[in-house]
Amino acid sequence: MRGSLLPLLLLPLLACEIDVEATTVKDTFPVELADADLLFVVDDSNSMAEAQAAVSAAVGSLTSTFADQGLVWRAAVTTTDVSAADGRGRFLPIGTGGAVWTEDAAQLAAGLVVGVEGSNLERGLEAAWYGLTPPLATHDNEGFRRPEARLVVVVISDEDDCSDEGALAGEEPSICTTNINELVDVDEYATRFRGLVDDRSDFGLWALVETGVTPEFEGCGGPTPGSRYMTAARATAGDIAPLCGDLAASLSAFGVQMRGERATVSLSRTPDETTLEVEKIGLDGGVVPLSEDIERADGWTFDGSANTIRLWGTARPVPGESIVVTYETGIVRDGP
Repeated sequence: MRGSLLPLLLLPLLACEIDVEATTVKDTFPVELADADLLFVVDDSNSMAEAQAAVSAAVGSLTSTFADQGLVWRAAVTTTDVSAADGRGRFLPIGTGGAVWTEDAAQLAAGLVVGVEGSNLERGLEAAWYGLTPPLATHDNEGFRRPEARLVVVVISDEDDCSDEGALAGEEPSICTTNINELVDVDEYATRFRGLVDDRSDFGLWALVETGVTPEFEGCGGPTPGSRYMTAARATAGDIAPLCGDLAASLSAFGVQMRGERATVSLSRTPDETTLEVEKIGLDGGVVPLSEDIERADGWTFDGSANTIRLWGTARPVPGESIVVTYETGIVRDGP
């Protein structure tokens, strides 16, 4: 008898939907320029010699964006190789006297040419995490982080990320693509990295990678796009550029954003997309339109997978301005 009554008792619960009141959220993102600690994670596999040289020659366009505003950057370099005993996120000697960080543009440029003898399994997210957390952060890599500076990770690679944290055995590159479910989820890394700073907006990952052919990029002709790095960049309100073309222009744009003039902002809650409104407050304020131009010359777009607003063209704020995003969150359902 008890078994026959249970489905009948559940029927009212199945027929009745729960009312959840919508909440209006207003996220404000002022342009606040700040110093930055830059960790470059460079792919040191055997296909990267030309790319390393090209980035080395162009990186001054990134660092000069900080000098233009009187800001101080600090940089360290590690590789995507976590198989080697002296790798696994250890910063390479780059500064005077064997220091593992530098504030000198020439030293940084030289330090980005890390060689091509590393593992063909590029574990850039894993290397960055190891490098920024104990025990390395308090021993081999000690002294890099400044509490008042933004934390920035820049990944430079022509392959996708294979961060498995020991789940995979062997060094054959195919194990990454055939065992993708064994890799640490990108959102997990994004959450971890944001936990290293007091304000989530003070961390971002920038990806200078093989993008593949997308609606936004033409790609560089490589066979394996850095999809996981691109996802991490979007999830942390960083940015993406192809590892080819005008690297000086791409790195200059990166630098402007890293110092605080963001092209992407990360929302605090998950919005009802139909209620999103974007406004720019300050020198050139006003309502920012949704970008419907296929080339996205101006306005804003919403990336639901990363829960971010991307600002294009004249919609991007400059020092003295703020972006305000208003939206409703929560589910509103009718009753029975």
